[in-house]
This record gives sequence, C-alpha cells and structure tokens, in this order.
Amino acid sequence: LQSVVNVIASQGDAGNEAKEELGRLLNSIASFSDGRNYLLVNNQGKQLIATLAAGLKTKKLHHSAGEQALATLQKLSIRSSVQKELVQLGMLEWLSIYLGGKPSPAALDYGCALLLNLCLHPFGRSAASRAATIFMATIATLMADLKLPVCYYVNGVLYSVLGVARVRARAREINLANIVKEKMEQNHCSDDGKQLPTIFKILIGGKNLISINNQNCLSQQFSVENSYFGRKGHCSLLWFLN
Repeated sequence: LQSVVNVIASQGDAGNEAKEELGRLLNSIASFSDGRNYLLVNNQGKQLIATLAAGLKTKKLHHSAGEQALATLQKLSIRSSVQKELVQLGMLEWLSIYLGGKPSPAALDYGCALLLNLCLHPFGRSAASRAATIFMATIATLMADLKLPVCYYVNGVLYSVLGVARVRARAREINLANIVKEKMEQNHCSDDGKQLPTIFKILIGGKNLISINNQNCLSQQFSVENSYFGRKGHCSLLWFLN
C-alpha cells in the first residue's frame, strides 16, 4: 500500500484524479477501527502519515485530494501516537497558517478537528506555545467569523491551550477576550454557552486553567462522537469538549 501511495502522491497535476480516488480510499479505510489498525501497522503508519503530511504541505495534495488527506489524518489522529507524529512533522504550525486562509468548508471542518486533536497532546500544546503568534491570530480569525460552523472545535482548541502561559499571554495581547465576549452575546452555537464563560474568565485573569493531561481529557473531559458531515458518505471521528 505504501509504495502505491508514494507513487500517486508524488505525481503532478496530471495525476489529480488518481490522487482524489486514493484519498477517498484511505479516508474510507480510516473511518473504521480495523481500518486504522491496518493503516498504522508497524512502520507503514509512520510512512503513510509522513507522505500525506508532506503532500499537504507541498500542495501536491490539494483541492479534493487535499480534503481527503486531511480527513484521513484527522481520523487517524484520535490516537495519541499519531498526534505526536503529526506535531513532530510540523502539522500544527502548518494548520495555523492553512486555516487562516480560505479553505473549503470540508477542509475547514477536518482541519479544525485535526487541530483540536493535536492540541490534546502535550507535544501539540508545546508547539502552540512556540508558534503562539500565528496560532492565536488564526484562532482569533476563526472565532471572529460567526458564520463558521466549526465553533465546537475552535472553542475546544482554545480551552485546551489556555493552560500554556505563552499562548494565554498572546491571547491577552490581541484582546481575544473582546471577541469571546461578542461571541457569547451572539450565542453562535450551543457549545458557546458551555465553554466561552470559562474561557472568558481565564482571559480576563479571573480564573487559572490547569494544564490538561491528555489521558485525563480522554477519560473525563472529552468524549468521542461519530460526526457525519454529509460529504460523500464518510464518517469522521472527532474529539470535542462537553
């Protein structure tokens, strides 16, 4: 499988159709637990993750093929080992730039969900600290656009990283509290009422957030949900804050 992925992913624009079909196949396989086990077996998993990440970062996988690659990585990233691998490959920094642009609705959904998964890992929160300026600029942009349907993931990302001093300081420097306050007043989505009051208190200095331990998150603060975006029949497993 890996040799086929390498050949197709390395093709130029003439191979876009093959890339898209390959992406759909990988996305479908990653939708099931046994499929994820197969994709991640032994060293094949690291090679696959590296190939898809490199394809996205170099834009060899773009448009629909890029969406499918993002979806595949997002589904694989419910595992801590994959989160760590993706962070080490620089995907958190890449997502911080990519999501600040104008990705398609599908890419935005999967990209924000992937970013949340990466922020659940200690390595991800460290990466967010190193890239605090661009990271928080993107979060502010996503939060300020009340039309975006990804508030569950953006709120979750913010809640996860505000325990990091440098990220929290940067959020205060850009007056993120004002955006959060406006968003609370708009009641953009049902999750806003659950997460934003706590986030607002943290930003104005009224409450400190303890650094989140990933395993505690998974067992106590987070739950997993089968979320169907209604795009091409693919199911995506997403971590979101209760």
